[in-house]
Amino acid sequence: MSNASANRTPVRDSREITRSLALLPARERAMLRAWDTIPCALHRAAHDLLRVARHPLIAACIVASGLIAAPARAEGPAPRSWFAKFTATPLAPPLTVTGGFGERRPRHFHAGLDLSTGGGVGRPVRAPLDGWIERLRTAGNGYGRAIYLHARDGRLVVLAHLDAFAPPLAAYVQSAQDSTARYEQDLWPERERFPVRAGQLLAWSGASGTGAPHLHIEIRRGDVSLNPQLAGLPVRIPLATQIRALTLEPLDGRSWVERAAGPLTISLALARAETLLVEGRVRAMVRADQPGDRGARLAPWRLRESWGSDWIEWRADSASWATDMDDVDYVYDVGRASPPGAPYIQMWSPRSWRPRVLRTNVADSLEAGVIEVANGAPPQPLRLEAEDTIGRKSSRTVWLRGPRPNEEGPLPHGTGRYEQAPARRQAAAPRASLPERAFELTGLPDDALRLSFRGAPESLREVTIAGRPATRRNRVWSVVLDRDSSGSRLERVIRGALGAGEAWADSGSSLELRRVGAAGARGALMDLRWRLDRDAVFEPATLGLALAPRPAAGDLELVPIGEALEIEPASLPLRNAATIQLPSDEGWGARAGAYGDFGNGWEWLGGPQPSGGNGVAGDSRQLGEFAAFADTLAPRVEMLDVARHRAPGAYSTWGLRARVTENGSGVDGKESFFRVDGRRVPTEWDEPRDLLVWRPIAPPGAGTHRYLLEVRDHAGNLRRLEGSFVLD
Repeated sequence: MSNASANRTPVRDSREITRSLALLPARERAMLRAWDTIPCALHRAAHDLLRVARHPLIAACIVASGLIAAPARAEGPAPRSWFAKFTATPLAPPLTVTGGFGERRPRHFHAGLDLSTGGGVGRPVRAPLDGWIERLRTAGNGYGRAIYLHARDGRLVVLAHLDAFAPPLAAYVQSAQDSTARYEQDLWPERERFPVRAGQLLAWSGASGTGAPHLHIEIRRGDVSLNPQLAGLPVRIPLATQIRALTLEPLDGRSWVERAAGPLTISLALARAETLLVEGRVRAMVRADQPGDRGARLAPWRLRESWGSDWIEWRADSASWATDMDDVDYVYDVGRASPPGAPYIQMWSPRSWRPRVLRTNVADSLEAGVIEVANGAPPQPLRLEAEDTIGRKSSRTVWLRGPRPNEEGPLPHGTGRYEQAPARRQAAAPRASLPERAFELTGLPDDALRLSFRGAPESLREVTIAGRPATRRNRVWSVVLDRDSSGSRLERVIRGALGAGEAWADSGSSLELRRVGAAGARGALMDLRWRLDRDAVFEPATLGLALAPRPAAGDLELVPIGEALEIEPASLPLRNAATIQLPSDEGWGARAGAYGDFGNGWEWLGGPQPSGGNGVAGDSRQLGEFAAFADTLAPRVEMLDVARHRAPGAYSTWGLRARVTENGSGVDGKESFFRVDGRRVPTEWDEPRDLLVWRPIAPPGAGTHRYLLEVRDHAGNLRRLEGSFVLD
């Protein structure tokens, strides 16, 4: 980190703010109450204002509005709760936590806690506080069936992934569904319609919108989700947070960790102090978690890294749905520098912008989290400290020293202390047994790039990548290219000598380099176009673009109908989606679409361009490879058995269910439905289970009923299935 620190008055926590508000005249307190009418569109402005507020009463005015939550103090004991404890628990105690606040989820931080329901559905879900039902939602993905309870003290409690609503709520929702013939609803009943008392039955737990049964509980104030452990939910995690691993990543072409350009990850499972050789500027990613129930690994509440007098800290107090959730892909590192799998927290923030969950004493005009080690520097401690919401702490220390005169620069042949030995020598292995060979591009601060190659022969030496000396770590050769040295094109070429002295080389297509800043960027290769709008990237970045050959035909469902566009780095986090426009062969009409490959096969992004012509277009929150395909097959459908009568239980689980197989553009849930006895019924597209479901409050009357099932994919391909069922 930089030695320059910000001299700022820390914003006070909620208890201090309450005391400060008491000092305000009545007129000013009345003005604060008027802030509650400000719409969510102004939340970002409120956050920005709070960040620059220097006086505690100014900060109090902003926080008291309820638009944003009060940041907890960076120093001092952990707060016990910002609000009174719940009057009742949403599930029968004891509450078992299997998912924590702040964990990484697709496109957002996990905004609440997941409570175990014992692996099943149907557990009673009760109101934890007095209040009223503000909102009811039904969807086949996301939160599934969800209740939004507005408590009298201003808290909004979200209960999600429900299996069924209690009778009054169920009748209200089904009335809206039947009148529109649509399952997905977002309803806002009048305040007086559904008053609620603490302990009242609201629903039964389920797995709607998700894969495994559990209850998601979220506590909000305005648009801000608060950590439930600090906002009244009476849960306690049995074990303290554990600091498990550390990744150090060189930031430029003059920096190395253990004399290699690639990132280094070490285990911190043991309390012994490591000493690492570092030259230049690096940043850290830390893996830390709090062991939960049933093998869960919960995100830490507080995690601090200290280097010299500077510190940077992860703090999982709250996150705004309006301004903060997209930061998850920037803050969490999954495979960019740290090993794939478990997420690491990136203890780093660019200048002029700070993710809400990261705090630091470094001035906003400087990068936070820079660890700089000079040549010849003696060992210095890099301290890591974790703390949970009840004050239990754990810590680890890693010592970093600068290189001595005979240790400067990269290590010849790229081998070192932390190089893992291969399972067998690849030099003697036949070519067919070699791992897949691939280049990988990774973005770094200040428009720098790390170009790596995986799969070179084990005996390779004297290696260059893009014409520059490369180093090896764990069988991956890497070089860091600073902006000034990379130019406008990047040649993906690796060269070296094998053990016997013969030359060896491999190459990929060259990349056209484009810089993207806050204003965004756009470009084209032939007729393949791309665009990143304003604020699409979290910090200035360099993109590499190349034409790729037309994808090979796979199964019969997707037929390639155009050339492919490669945009790297595939791992670059985006705040806003990239728009991709691709030409396609004529004659495919609505069946043509734009697709992206992000490592798990081709995914549908969008259909024909609205302007007409033969092109297709779509938006993507990931970079990678993009191509045009035609989806030539309709979804396949299998009707599941229909019960002849309602099963006993607190609520009806009877329904029509059909399993759908779709390997192309994906099911269009809004245009896929059952007709029963000639009437379209509200049909749920249960995306996690590939099921289409009609489940009314009660089964229809006894006798024989006819159904017609229509299933459409995003390309417009239609499958119909007719049949009948009998009820006793």
